[in-house]
Amino acid sequence: MTSLNSLAAARLAVDALTDGGIQYVVVSPGSRSAPMAYALAEAEAAGRVELLVRIDERSAGFTALGLALATGAPAAVLTTSGTAVGNLMPAVMEA
Repeated sequence: MTSLNSLAAARLAVDALTDGGIQYVVVSPGSRSAPMAYALAEAEAAGRVELLVRIDERSAGFTALGLALATGAPAAVLTTSGTAVGNLMPAVMEA
């Protein structure tokens, strides 16, 4: 069994998102999520997904919530690890 490098694994994750109907991804970038951000940028360049970049995770969460409410479809959010994910909770609670 061969192992995937992080970018190849991220590309597979992006494929799963787009295959599942995700059209919008809000990215709040960080070093640990860089491979996923690169894979999403490739997908955007290919016209498969639209990215919106927000520096603040809380803003990212509410941007995704607004997209979901406006389009009727789910939007994905990418953050870095650690406490960054906790900053999405206000938008989750609002949803």
